[in-house]
Amino acid sequence: MRDASDMMDKMETSWDPVCCNNGTSGTCFACGDSTLAFVTSYSYRNDDTKYSNTWVRTCPNFWKFSDDDKISAGFVMYHELVHMVSTAGDGYGNYSKSAGVNLAYNEPDIARLQANNYMLYAMQNSMAPYEYAMASTSWGASVFKIGCEDVYGNCPDLIRNFGCCDSRTSQGSNYESTCCASCTVMNDQDKCAQQLQEPVCIDLYSNCGGYKSYCSNPNMKFSNGQSIAEACCQTCQ
Repeated sequence: MRDASDMMDKMETSWDPVCCNNGTSGTCFACGDSTLAFVTSYSYRNDDTKYSNTWVRTCPNFWKFSDDDKISAGFVMYHELVHMVSTAGDGYGNYSKSAGVNLAYNEPDIARLQANNYMLYAMQNSMAPYEYAMASTSWGASVFKIGCEDVYGNCPDLIRNFGCCDSRTSQGSNYESTCCASCTVMNDQDKCAQQLQEPVCIDLYSNCGGYKSYCSNPNMKFSNGQSIAEACCQTCQ
């Protein structure tokens, strides 16, 4: 992350942008669909070393960012520089926040090598919650943890204007349910939102009952490193 950050102000000395605002062929071959930008790399036979080309190619979709979205465009460049200075890839090609959280939970080794996770981490830790939510809409609705996501794209505005305990939704449910992530990080003064931040005690696996005798043994863990007590919380209560 530090190497990518250091590269940000070295445009035209360490790397160059290529504007693919009118085409998807030749140098811009990977532009298409929803691609915002891309970089390329190569390696030699019998050599695991990754060699990065120093062009960051910005696709037509990148140029659809408005002046108000400049910071989002800047973080896209950071994403590409993470690729350039490291072996980070794109996981399974799903760039949404929800996919990133689920990948981190189910396959952490792959998640650690996903450039978009580093970009979103940098965004979230350098911006206020509302500003982060607004700047990162290109990557889906906000997610606090698995099972706590925003259902609506305008949840940040709803929570900022009405609070989490408001019951005015089309389904008649409270915003702490349909805007869980925004409630958790933006409106923690409400009692209903405070409850969201308490750990949820559930069984993650259907066979938890068979492990009940191991609940008090911290050395007994599942293959992903979780203890029995963590993964089978409800059973172990």
